[in-house]
Amino acid sequence: MHLLKLLNAKQTSPCSLEGTLRVSSIRGNPCYYYCHKDLASNKDVHTYIKKSELSKFQPLAQLDYEKKLRKVIGCELSLIEKFLSGYDTVRPEDIYQNLHPARKALITPIIPDWSGFSAAWQKSKPQTETFWDPDTGLITEQGEAVRSKSEKIIADKYYSLHIPYLYEKPLVLKDGRKKITLHPDFTILKKGHFKEYYHEHFGLMDHPDYCKKALRKIALYRKNSIFEGDRLLITFETSEQPLNIPELQTAIEHFLSE
Repeated sequence: MHLLKLLNAKQTSPCSLEGTLRVSSIRGNPCYYYCHKDLASNKDVHTYIKKSELSKFQPLAQLDYEKKLRKVIGCELSLIEKFLSGYDTVRPEDIYQNLHPARKALITPIIPDWSGFSAAWQKSKPQTETFWDPDTGLITEQGEAVRSKSEKIIADKYYSLHIPYLYEKPLVLKDGRKKITLHPDFTILKKGHFKEYYHEHFGLMDHPDYCKKALRKIALYRKNSIFEGDRLLITFETSEQPLNIPELQTAIEHFLSE
């Protein structure tokens, strides 16, 4: 947990001073005082700090800040633990899923069932001319023909990660007053979000004309508020830098992380 790491973090600036740092303002200018107890007289002493000596007392300010931070983080963690101890681990979407099939037949779920929704979604692609190149015969694990080896690798990666996808599903975007139909390489369904995401793989980026078309395509996505890293994943490839499979999986997992 991020809060726990902060709470257990070591103090960044070791401090050998006892006491506190007080800050006040005179005519809009900050004034610093070192507040401590004089051991000889057992009295509280407020010593003015010159600007030239301020760096010596910076660790004291850092220590005070970290003490306050730890106190607040400790309170937040306590509240989180209290909440989790009484939290029902059954998710709202599980209520329908856990019902008897005979009861399910009588109910229209308010929250869609993920497995049923994703199965229906994967059958939703409009019937278009099936792509097939007898010279390559590139068929994915899911059973569709694709245009390149890299696209097969990407498709099979989604399949192995159990991420629902559709290959070249039509997408209508606006360019001013015109409507343009694109066919994203992969349209992805993000689990739990019931929302479509897109993955474009540009595999010939060392070809100038191809590169120009790729940039125009990215610009069209942006015009329609579909941005890289948000709802659009983009991967690139050249003849000298082929698709890196470990990097591909890392990119997919990061893109679709909660």
